[in-house]
Amino acid sequence: MRGTRGFVMLNALVIVAAMSAAVVLVMGRAQAVRDVQYLDVSVAQTKLYLDGFDALAVQLLGEDGRRGITDHPSDNWAKASYTVDVDRGQVSGQIRDLQSGFNINWLNWAPDVANQEAFLRLADSASLSSNLAEAVIDFVKLGGPSNRAIYGQRPIPIDPDGGPLVSIWQLRDVPGMTDESFEKLRKYASVMPPEAKININTAPREVIDAILPNSSQEINGLLQGREQEPIASLDMLFDIIMSQLQDEVAANLVLEKFAVGSDWFIAESVAQLNDSTFRRETVIRRRGTPRVTEIWYRLGPL
Repeated sequence: MRGTRGFVMLNALVIVAAMSAAVVLVMGRAQAVRDVQYLDVSVAQTKLYLDGFDALAVQLLGEDGRRGITDHPSDNWAKASYTVDVDRGQVSGQIRDLQSGFNINWLNWAPDVANQEAFLRLADSASLSSNLAEAVIDFVKLGGPSNRAIYGQRPIPIDPDGGPLVSIWQLRDVPGMTDESFEKLRKYASVMPPEAKININTAPREVIDAILPNSSQEINGLLQGREQEPIASLDMLFDIIMSQLQDEVAANLVLEKFAVGSDWFIAESVAQLNDSTFRRETVIRRRGTPRVTEIWYRLGPL
């Protein structure tokens, strides 16, 4: 009898243990489902917040495009730097003129040595090593880099074939490109279609001087008033180039690198929800007459 009671008690304990394990498993799965649902809601909420800043950027650039052909740091789009408190966090963003930077895709125009020399001067101003600058030129040249084997030795191998870039983030694959070097490069360089020009009103002096070396005194005169009012004509710039080159055809070739307005912009936004931070970069294009403002592509959350 005692043996029977002991057997029954043992079976009961086994059943209780099994039920406890099942309860733990079910509760664990329920928590996992809740975590996934919470993550899904957070991602969806973040996307809506970032979409909201993109919509604001398109509106500001569209309104500005209807006012005239020049683009300048005093424009509403350039002054727009927003930080807004939202449910469970904060959203911030700003708009940058992509045409204020040296167009990396100019380096695809082989054998345009002038573009390569200008980029090397810019890299020096940005405190980038000459080896890294040469590696960037090699990476984007038509046909791909000379030493392709080094790219196959990466943790995730790639086989770059050169040609125009879509995003400056592709340059993260260049050997020796650290986070610090990349941020320095992004300050002065952009990736746009090869025909995109540099905006004389928004470009840093380092970018202008890289393309027009040995003309500081003349450029100072040209840029003296651009902080207050946009430069509306490139006539004075043409005179500066002509004084250097003494060749109208060559001067016009250099002049074609500049403009007084812009068609390519980037909206950079950040959404912070609880302990998570999400970043997005949205390239915006203005085109046509009347000018249409549209989102070209998005990167992120990053």
